[in-house]
Amino acid sequence: MSGPSDSFDLIIIGGGPAGLAAAVESARHGVRSLILDNHPEPGGSVFRDLVAAARHRPGDLACFSAYAEAGLELLAAVKRAGTTILSGSSVWSVEPDGSVHASTPAGPRTMHASRLLIAAGAQERPCPIPGWTRPGVMTAGAAQLLMKQSGLVPTGRVVLAGSGPLLTMVAAQLAGFGADVAAVLDTSTIGDALAGLPRLPAAVSGGPDLLSYGLRLVHRLRRAHIPIHRGVKNLRILGKGDDGPAETIFWDGPGGRGSIAADLVLLHAGLIPDTRITRLLGCAQEWSAEQWSWRPRLDGWGNSSIETVAVAGDGTGIAGWRAAIAAGRMAALDTACRLHRLSVAERDRLARPLQRTRRRAMGLRRFLDRIAPPGAGFLAPPDETILCRCEGVTAGTVRNLLRDGCAGVNQIKAFTRCGMGSCQGRFCSASLANLVVAETGRTMEDVGEMTVRPPLEPMSLEVLANSEE
Repeated sequence: MSGPSDSFDLIIIGGGPAGLAAAVESARHGVRSLILDNHPEPGGSVFRDLVAAARHRPGDLACFSAYAEAGLELLAAVKRAGTTILSGSSVWSVEPDGSVHASTPAGPRTMHASRLLIAAGAQERPCPIPGWTRPGVMTAGAAQLLMKQSGLVPTGRVVLAGSGPLLTMVAAQLAGFGADVAAVLDTSTIGDALAGLPRLPAAVSGGPDLLSYGLRLVHRLRRAHIPIHRGVKNLRILGKGDDGPAETIFWDGPGGRGSIAADLVLLHAGLIPDTRITRLLGCAQEWSAEQWSWRPRLDGWGNSSIETVAVAGDGTGIAGWRAAIAAGRMAALDTACRLHRLSVAERDRLARPLQRTRRRAMGLRRFLDRIAPPGAGFLAPPDETILCRCEGVTAGTVRNLLRDGCAGVNQIKAFTRCGMGSCQGRFCSASLANLVVAETGRTMEDVGEMTVRPPLEPMSLEVLANSEE
């Protein structure tokens, strides 16, 4: 259902750093905006429950690392701006004409705007390895969110495996809260570190405080005598029977084969942009070999190939919260200009420091991308590994279809239902495409992506029946 109050100048989908910053900047220039966010409180994964932690659990602010103060300032600015925020709202379809269909706490609503800003953020890259679907295995990001939201710290022996700066951060945070972190298994190699050295000067210039913070985290792990095994591969998790809880994680490394007992295994192989909404809208996409992920093709202001749609934040490529805030503000400035609330000259003047912030942030990001690529084992797992958790499709099933002449990801989807389960491909589409590329030698541009169709999120038939269309 919709009415006059459901029309806005700008609808922002996503209440993370980019979306919040865009709302604040929009309000400064008289642009009436609405934020739709599927979480109970705004903040995104980065600033999730930051206000509640600061008010009720100040000891838990270590979960927010070096950015707690910046997050609190942004959330306070949004409150002062008076932007309408519909938290707990799941967007299930979006149309190029500016129509947005969502399930809100008050029921289904259809809203309209002159412009759309997609600030859906990122998701953790799926980590399919043998045993990753066992009880006692989750992502490192999920463990961090539990710390942020509820101050929950796991009991028993915890092993973290994969690559990327978040792996080290979560290990250090868990250890700081008293968890028994038994080991960190890093798939990145000495060769990766050496290859990143030419990018180090730009990284130091772009984020010296964040680099220093990362080094302190590594030092904290070493001081706690937590072993870090680098260059590991062939990760596999074993337990009792086919579906018993995780008990041991095995790997091969430079020093030979290794294993360690674990009550909880946390996997992480970097982040990838959440492109579901932009793909549903038909926005042109491009492949980033550096980040090994798809992203929407944009101009310097975040505008997509569709006139009414802009994109900001990590949904455009992983760059971190500082770049996301800058991108959100730039998208809002361009929207204000397009709606004749701001001149081109004033837009460009206000954007210059934001452009510098983004360039600096990307200097750090390119360094991190090079020294911590996703492990090869996550991209081409063994046959017995489940790729699609919803439908139980294994890597071996996909390889057999490819040998039989199956053309690509959408045909495999039709034959196996991979990507048709409750997650609608969110946790398997990237893994499927990675495996097709590894097995066929084709480029990712040639393989393409799964087709996205509404609903974007699981919804009840009652909500569908009560929606307008």
